[in-house]
Amino acid sequence: MRPQQGVLHSEEGSSLLPSNREHHPRRRMTGAGVHTFKSLYRHEVCVVTFRPPVSDESVLKRWMALEMGKINDGVVARRRRLSELLSEEYPSSVTRNGSEFAFDREVIRILGERLPPELHHRLKLPVIFFFDSAVPDSCLLTDEVALEAFQILGELSQFREFTGGKLWVGRAIVYAIIRKYPTAIQIMMG
Repeated sequence: MRPQQGVLHSEEGSSLLPSNREHHPRRRMTGAGVHTFKSLYRHEVCVVTFRPPVSDESVLKRWMALEMGKINDGVVARRRRLSELLSEEYPSSVTRNGSEFAFDREVIRILGERLPPELHHRLKLPVIFFFDSAVPDSCLLTDEVALEAFQILGELSQFREFTGGKLWVGRAIVYAIIRKYPTAIQIMMG
């Protein structure tokens, strides 16, 4: 029996895998459709590495959850009251990954001056806005005291109110607030 051309043969003459002994992409048909994978040939044996299709929703969701977890590592784990931060020389807290989160002392001072004293012990910083990929142009605010503070500061309209414990704020507005009060606001991926 003559070996077929383009097929890798073992010493016994049996056909192992199609091969031209070069690194080249090949196409594979699966239930999800046609996918490209690479064949690597080493020591007369073909090692096939198969990558799941990016269109596979479960793979994509797992990858996104992993990446969002990494991003959220920088979010403060324990929010601090404005009154506490005002009394500290170097106001700080700890992030979810255990590193120090230093507040901008000048921003804390400005908030202390512009907000009424009765709000100092109720407002916890940083204010957390939640990003939801299902609502790409807005961020979610769930802190009613933060809304009250933003309304006093003139950052959000007095006509805004919570519906079901939630308030959606346009991302452009959220980013403008972050630029104005750095370290006092964070966005958490959800």
